[in-house]
Amino acid sequence: MKKFLSVILFLFILVQAAYCQEVYYNLYKNSDWVTLEKKITSALQKDPNSVVYNHVAGMMYANKSYQNYDDDKAYTYLVTAKSEYGKSTPADREKCAKYVTPKKIQKTLDSVCFRLYEKTIHSNSIADCNAFAQKYKRAADSLQEAVALYRNSLAFAQAQQENTVSSYDTFLSLHPNAAEGALAEKRRDKLAFDAVVTKNSVEGFLSYMKLYPKSEYVPMVRQKYLDKIFSAKNNGGTYKDYEHFLKTSPEGDLAKMAIRKMMEIAKAQSDLPLMQKTVEYSRDIDFEYALYEFY
Repeated sequence: MKKFLSVILFLFILVQAAYCQEVYYNLYKNSDWVTLEKKITSALQKDPNSVVYNHVAGMMYANKSYQNYDDDKAYTYLVTAKSEYGKSTPADREKCAKYVTPKKIQKTLDSVCFRLYEKTIHSNSIADCNAFAQKYKRAADSLQEAVALYRNSLAFAQAQQENTVSSYDTFLSLHPNAAEGALAEKRRDKLAFDAVVTKNSVEGFLSYMKLYPKSEYVPMVRQKYLDKIFSAKNNGGTYKDYEHFLKTSPEGDLAKMAIRKMMEIAKAQSDLPLMQKTVEYSRDIDFEYALYEFY
């Protein structure tokens, strides 16, 4: 007898649950938005984790005929419905099987995410694209990738409009994997090259080679750097210029020339410690010359 009563009670609960669910879905089907909004708001306050209530609320906010249509809210409710469905028991799923399935939730969620994607693209805003990636993480990978690509194109267009070394550096820093990266590097390197050529300083040439070692302009910058410190026309470089050169290029004819230039500078200043220092530098380069000049 107890077993029989338990079965009857279980069936009654199922019928009651099904009836309650049917009320919400019928109100949605009949577009009775005023009544549905009132009932679903009240229901969610009592049970905010209900799969059914969140699903209905998501569909309501996703329906354009609803006066308070809002894809952002629809997304939140549908994501909650999907998450709570995954946590539910087989018995709970059985109760709502007529109206709620993962496939139905996902279908509505996909439609909402696509509209949010279109809204983001039409905004032409880098900030909105970044917000999409952060806020709508349940959107399909294809939509996330499309938004990222569009954001990168907007950011690159912005960098092009400014057309400065700084603007391209910012673009490359914020979007290291962008398809426009190679072109941004090339344009940045050219702008930086033009700037150091105009400045025409040893410090500028050294800085360029350090900052952009892979630039196609490095060979030309290096040649200008060598011309600057070794050319008689340019009156040569300073002692520190040659000292720095030896630290990076301690071999070859130019290294010997650097030693000679350093010794000339030291002798011209009658600086004995500097001459001794030059002799030390010359040990593996042009020691005999330096030693001879020193004595």
